[in-house]
Amino acid sequence: MHISTFALIATAGIACCASNAAGAPPVVNPGGVLNPASYAVDGTPNSGIAQGSLFVVFGTDLAAPGLQVASYPLPTKFQGTSIRVTVNGVTTLSFVVYTSPTQVAAIFPSTTSAGDGTLVLTYNSVESAPVRIHVETSRFGLFTRNSAGTGPAIVQFYDRGGNIHLNSHTDAAQPGQTAVLWGAGLGPVSRNDADVPTVEDLKTDIDVLVGNQHARVIYRGRSGCCAGVDEVLFEVPQGVEGCFVPVAVRAGTAYSNFTSMSIASESAICSDSTGFSTPDLQNLAREQEFLPGSVELFRATITLRDPGTNQATSATQDVGAAGFYRYNSQAANAAQGVLGIALRGVSGLAPLGSCNMYPFSDPGDNPFPDPIQPGALNAGETINVAGPHGMKNLAAGQPGTYNGQLGGDGVLGFAGEEGSSDAVFLDPGVYTVDNGSGSSQVGPFRGSINLAKPVTWVNGDQLTNIDRNLPLTIKWTGGEPASEFIVIAGISFNSVANAGRVFVCTEKADAGTFTVPAHVLASLPAAAATDQLSGLLWIGNVSFLQQNRFIASGLSAGYLYYAMFQFQNALFR
Repeated sequence: MHISTFALIATAGIACCASNAAGAPPVVNPGGVLNPASYAVDGTPNSGIAQGSLFVVFGTDLAAPGLQVASYPLPTKFQGTSIRVTVNGVTTLSFVVYTSPTQVAAIFPSTTSAGDGTLVLTYNSVESAPVRIHVETSRFGLFTRNSAGTGPAIVQFYDRGGNIHLNSHTDAAQPGQTAVLWGAGLGPVSRNDADVPTVEDLKTDIDVLVGNQHARVIYRGRSGCCAGVDEVLFEVPQGVEGCFVPVAVRAGTAYSNFTSMSIASESAICSDSTGFSTPDLQNLAREQEFLPGSVELFRATITLRDPGTNQATSATQDVGAAGFYRYNSQAANAAQGVLGIALRGVSGLAPLGSCNMYPFSDPGDNPFPDPIQPGALNAGETINVAGPHGMKNLAAGQPGTYNGQLGGDGVLGFAGEEGSSDAVFLDPGVYTVDNGSGSSQVGPFRGSINLAKPVTWVNGDQLTNIDRNLPLTIKWTGGEPASEFIVIAGISFNSVANAGRVFVCTEKADAGTFTVPAHVLASLPAAAATDQLSGLLWIGNVSFLQQNRFIASGLSAGYLYYAMFQFQNALFR
């Protein structure tokens, strides 16, 4: 692998602006020392930096503008910037890789002690205040396409001719092929970390999970391309396919960030029963632009139980949302995230029977951020929704979007809405949506969908305090296997560490039960001792995307779907 590979796995771009006032002390952000692949924050089970690992420091006035070390051995001081780490009373100097005023990358020497310690950054002889760090023998993270530690991983694979491919929706790996994951943090090496990178199998105790399958590991160790960067070679397992197949690696005692890859056995283009079809993605691959539209009908029944009395308060809210966007196909393919933007309710879901996970650092954050910013399409003045209880409208909001409160039986707000005390609207039955006469960008369309009744959550009352070290079984009755699937999800937020994660699993509607694996729950941050209402657990039936499409001039594809979710508060301990 050459410098082009390093460009793929590089972290956020080096800043180009000058430092602030001359002589200002460097400031390292609290919690600003992170694995450059996973960006796992303090308070999450896979936080910390491994011995011998590449890491990044975020802050202000850290260094001179945008400079990268051009030769080996790597220095411990570069353009006036150095980093010293003290753990268990032993101080070491890190090897600097690149610098900028707001971000510095370096490598912990493999001889750095494991444990809690401090880091001090010095720039032009002025020291930062010490910040707390935690060093582990192994703390592996996977590089991702969005350079943020979420979504599709940077995965390469070898075809039968020995040619290497960059995995994507339109260039999917096949079961049995050898694939390569890129990351940082497998553990220490026996040589000097400052020297020219060389291949070295570290024999680290790892487990590569692809979907629910344990992949055969071929190699795990340093890459020959880039200082402090690791490779994991594995055989793509049989029995799992899709565009967002979950990929996570356990190294030592903790799992990496949860990422995904595309796998297909019959075609180079992946397909998901819960999302895009192969023809959709074929169009994406060959069109100059991709112009999707979607209309979602969403019911949220939210039950909040008082932790002291166990008294429950419930409310149901019915809302509608629509989005119409314009994407440059090259940018969309590079980000691999069109599904997450175009379809707000089904954002890159894992294949049926598996789970993916997404981090966030504030309860108000969107755990599914847009990987690219699309252009907006005007679909008309309003989107009309008609059903057994009459007609309601979705009003135009931000460019390309339409939103509306359709009804509800309480005052509990949802997704920024004020809440409603009107009668519920999205009861079972046939619904039609249209955009009237449309606009010059999106012509008139009309679609229909048959809403099923929500599934019955059989054991929800028993799931208020959840042990993160044990598998979690969810049971339900109902569901229409021919037209919908089940989503099981949960949020855990630690208010002290200001860290949270969301897991999202899918299953067949007629399965009646799903067990969230222990390794998924163990990767959630534990609720703090003072947290009482910091977690949520939910289940819902969601219609298959491909069964209720609509056609309009100006759109590549139009999707109409529903999601009927039941939420309740739960604590993950």
